[in-house]
Amino acid sequence: MFLAISTCEKDDNDLPFSFEYNTLDINGNKKSTFKEGENIVFSFKITKNSNEKYWFYPYEIGFSEIFKIYKKTDTSLEYYLRPAKYIYCAFGPAGIPFELKVPLYNAETIGYTVCEPSDSLFIPEGTYESSFSHSFTFFNSHQYITDTLRFKMYFKIIK
Repeated sequence: MFLAISTCEKDDNDLPFSFEYNTLDINGNKKSTFKEGENIVFSFKITKNSNEKYWFYPYEIGFSEIFKIYKKTDTSLEYYLRPAKYIYCAFGPAGIPFELKVPLYNAETIGYTVCEPSDSLFIPEGTYESSFSHSFTFFNSHQYITDTLRFKMYFKIIK
């Protein structure tokens, strides 16, 4: 059963873009259950659904709540960690499609863009959630600003 999902408060069919917020294994396959100590790649992907050329500034999303991990308890969510202190460091426009991937372990050796890995990365057995909200600005000859979209994913760590 696949638990990692991406959700959005606005129907993606109304937007010229689609968004995915998932956990992946190190080979890039969507996965929601991991063993303790296994590397997890946190992924956020934007895909264009039209023939028009659009651009956006990806560093905007690096300073939001993206990839913050919360542990689910019986009564609440408790902040646990973020796999990197700064997610995206490059400044300037990037084309669409765009995928931001941040692994839990060894970001600097696998070739991902992580400015400063987190100090505490071990995730023990349990159920976790990550969510963020963001309004995206895309542009070509005009600007396209989305409503504030909300994304959520769940994953599980087992022994």
